[in-house]
Amino acid sequence: FEVRHRALATLNYRIPWSNRSATTFGLFWEGRSGSPFSWIYDGDAGADGTRNDLVFVPATENDVVVASENWDLLDAFIAGEDGLNQFRGQIVDVNSGRDPFQNRFDLNVRQELTTFGNQRIELQATLENVLNLINDDWGRIRFSSFNDQFAWRFEGYVQEGDIGSEMGGRLITADDVGKDIIEFREQTAQQKLRDTFFNTANTSSRWQLQLGVRYIF
Repeated sequence: FEVRHRALATLNYRIPWSNRSATTFGLFWEGRSGSPFSWIYDGDAGADGTRNDLVFVPATENDVVVASENWDLLDAFIAGEDGLNQFRGQIVDVNSGRDPFQNRFDLNVRQELTTFGNQRIELQATLENVLNLINDDWGRIRFSSFNDQFAWRFEGYVQEGDIGSEMGGRLITADDVGKDIIEFREQTAQQKLRDTFFNTANTSSRWQLQLGVRYIF
């Protein structure tokens, strides 16, 4: 079940030049919340041959074994994602994450010319996704493939045979048996900072120009 929020706004301004000519400028805005997605392991935590298991979010460093030994980076990543941070100490809900909010502006210019009697010709130009024309990084539609995102890699569970060994920069004890062994990639945090974490829809993210002519009689 997907819940999305959408808002629309339009602004039109008509300038009559004479009894036979007028120009209308129109601006259209659409704001849309991103689609929900689920945070899952990069790995088969459920041992069912698929990578679709919802992640357990550690509340503290002792809740898991961080094999990559970068708990501070992982903790900061979790804190920066509402869909993860609100599930500290438990398994996340399905669709707890959300793709980025989408903004779209379209500009329309229509020129009216009266010809004979009540007949007129209209010349129209519509510039779709104006923001992307101004800046290549604006007006992009970003999404998650298959409505999933890998949070971190699952390496296995702590076994009784691991007691007394060193793992993740600490000594494994009996209290650690059954805990997740995970690896958090620094690349994941960098992708979030560089805004390259999500896929970009190539066609709908580009600006486009449409030209039209119609005769009204």
